[in-house]
Amino acid sequence: AMGYMVYMDENGDAEGNYTLIARKPVPGVNGEYGLYPVGVFQLHENRSAVPVLQFISSIDWVAGFPPSDEPNCGFHGEKCVMWKLAVGVTGGLVLVLLVGILVAYKNWAYEQELDSLIWKIDYKDIQINECTPTTSIGRICRVRTIFLFSPHLI
Repeated sequence: AMGYMVYMDENGDAEGNYTLIARKPVPGVNGEYGLYPVGVFQLHENRSAVPVLQFISSIDWVAGFPPSDEPNCGFHGEKCVMWKLAVGVTGGLVLVLLVGILVAYKNWAYEQELDSLIWKIDYKDIQINECTPTTSIGRICRVRTIFLFSPHLI
């Protein structure tokens, strides 16, 4: 014998004997708590339904009310928006975008500075004068020709 009553149905199957226990103060001892029965589950007369809970005393809830049957965000966080993660990812993307824009602007400004230092002459502005021996430019042309085609002068 296990120390508790077991009920058998007409087929000889044991019916469950379930008791609801709760944390309650120990009578006569201040600040001590123990587990005491507060309810029992009983079958209906027709024995086909789920057992019904019959309270035999009240439950002293720690916070004054029963706890929620599920956490606010669900057991796996599926009911809460991950706003911290979303803000972090968005902030990181904005930072990367700003760094990219800054690098592109620095490169553009550097190219503009280089362009301002380069002398550009439009091909239409170049005038080619023919060398004639009678003009002073003709003498320069002859000297240049000698210089360009005489390797022993170098």
